[in-house]
Amino acid sequence: MPITELATLTLAPTISPNNPTLKSHLRRAKHAMQSYTSHPFYYYTSPPSPPSPHPHAPQQPTPKIYILGQWASLAQHTSGFIPSAQNQELLSLLGDYMAVESLVHIDVPSAVLPLGGDGLGVVRMRVGGEERCRERVVARLGRREDVGVGAEGKVGFGWTVEDGAELVVVSSWATGGSSTMDITWRVVFGSRSILNVR
Repeated sequence: MPITELATLTLAPTISPNNPTLKSHLRRAKHAMQSYTSHPFYYYTSPPSPPSPHPHAPQQPTPKIYILGQWASLAQHTSGFIPSAQNQELLSLLGDYMAVESLVHIDVPSAVLPLGGDGLGVVRMRVGGEERCRERVVARLGRREDVGVGAEGKVGFGWTVEDGAELVVVSSWATGGSSTMDITWRVVFGSRSILNVR
C-alpha cells in the first residue's frame, strides 16, 4: 500500500535553512529518496516569525524542515531505506545540522495530497478510536481524494499508519494569499492551529 512520509526536522540553533552546506546535503538526500522510490519528494520550511518589538520577548522558534514523499510501503521505508548504507551516510552528513523531531506515515499516496505548491498547511490531530467518530470527521472533510477550498488551494488527508488514530490534513495555497485557509480550518476543527509551511 503506498504511503506518504511526513518527517519534521529541527535545525541546530546555529544553522539557517539557507546554509549552503545544509542545502547541498538536503539535495543529495532528496535525490537518494527519489531514486530509491521513483517518486518526487518535497521539502518545506517553517516561515520566520516577525521580530518582536519587545526587548524581553521569547526567542524565535527553532526553524524546521518538513519532508513529504511517497513510499511503496512502510517496510520499504523503515526496513529498506532507513537502515541502508546510503541513508546512514546521509544521516551522518546531516547530524550536525538537524535532528529528527517526528516521523509519521500517512495511509495515502502522495498524489492525494496537494504537494508542490508555495504554501502548505499541516494539521495533525488525535481522533477517538471509535469508527463512528472517524466517520464523522471524514464526512466533514468530504471526499478522500481532493477537496477544493476556495481559490487558494486543495486539501487532502489520511490517517497515520503507525496507530490509525491521528488524522493528518494537508492544505495548499499560494504564497502571500489571505488567511482564508486558516480561518476555514479553525471553523471546522475548533482551536486546532494550522501550520503554515513555505
